Amino acid sequence: MYYRIPGPYKGYGHDKRRRRLVFFAVLAGLCVLAVSAFFILQNYLVFSADGVRLEFPFLQSKNQNDTTPGDSDAPPLEVETPEPGGTETPPNETQTPPEATNVPETVLHAVLADVSKLSDGEYRRDLMSLPGVNAIVVDLKNPDGSVTYRSTAAVEGARENASDAVSEAIREFTENGIYVIGRMSAFRDNIAPRTAMRSSAVKTASGATWLDYKSIGWFNPYREGTAQYLSALAKEASELGCNELMFYNFCFPISGKTELISYSDTEGVDRTTAVNTVLDKISKALSGSDMVLSVTPENSALPTGKDEKAGQDIRMLADLSGRIYFDASDAQSEALFDSLKWDQIVSGAFDDGKIVPVLQSNENNRPLSALPETVIDKCGYVLVSDDGEYTPTNFSQ
Repeated sequence: MYYRIPGPYKGYGHDKRRRRLVFFAVLAGLCVLAVSAFFILQNYLVFSADGVRLEFPFLQSKNQNDTTPGDSDAPPLEVETPEPGGTETPPNETQTPPEATNVPETVLHAVLADVSKLSDGEYRRDLMSLPGVNAIVVDLKNPDGSVTYRSTAAVEGARENASDAVSEAIREFTENGIYVIGRMSAFRDNIAPRTAMRSSAVKTASGATWLDYKSIGWFNPYREGTAQYLSALAKEASELGCNELMFYNFCFPISGKTELISYSDTEGVDRTTAVNTVLDKISKALSGSDMVLSVTPENSALPTGKDEKAGQDIRMLADLSGRIYFDASDAQSEALFDSLKWDQIVSGAFDDGKIVPVLQSNENNRPLSALPETVIDKCGYVLVSDDGEYTPTNFSQ
């Protein structure tokens, strides 16, 4: 018979120390996993006014494996990317405006079409027969990031609701002598910066995607992919037959928790220069096209003619674009009248039709009566109706 000889008694203290070591080992392992998870998942963090959440592309939409021009993890190039065979522009050198920006020859009397009704031939004919109307505005890209026409340049998730009606309507308008203005939300985009082009998105210091007060994402004007994506869409607008392309939301975001945004690696380039540079690059990408590029500044730039936070200087934008549109229905438009000196506009300081007021229209109002006749003659107008419907009363002065 064998007997086990008991070892020396180690006591309760030994077991307590061993449990403590196991506890700290497990805790250290969890800390390593947590840190690793943060670095892996930080590209999928989204920061909005409602807080922080994880957002995975494969749970948002269908497969987002399309390769988008300019979207990479390379450092942002803020001012200029040398063309093949060209010369490089130093990062801090101010861009020179394009030498041959297309200048419009027409004083616009325009209306905004309802894209959802463009498949209706009668609706298209009604628009063309409105009194005095010589131009029609057609939405091509919405603030939610979706495009309304058949596109190959837009990221996959942006093309799901596109139709042939837009291209058919543009063709019919131009064939009947109507001047067609495509309209695009530029930097405010809720699809591309949150899916296929995350590296071009506006982000917080932690790397989370930043969203505005309506939980919509934005392109970062400092990122090279931003200009390349908009240039590709602008080329398509030209191919559709648009005579002009109007950008709005062509600025840095100014609404929401903007204090949390981090624009890294700007190399000293200010916001106004960054915005102007994007417009310059789009213009150069359209070399050989007759399509006019135009911009609608933010209302925040109206009182003084500029908004440094938004990166907009109205006079600089006017030098870089064919037209400047502004919301004449807004109370701040009166300040713009003073800052741009309407007497100088009417007397010829700006080309006819260069500065265009946009007026809200409804069934019973007479929006044109709010403008002096000389302004209408020299500047023209764009009427905007929520339902895309207009009556002869809307055109009475």
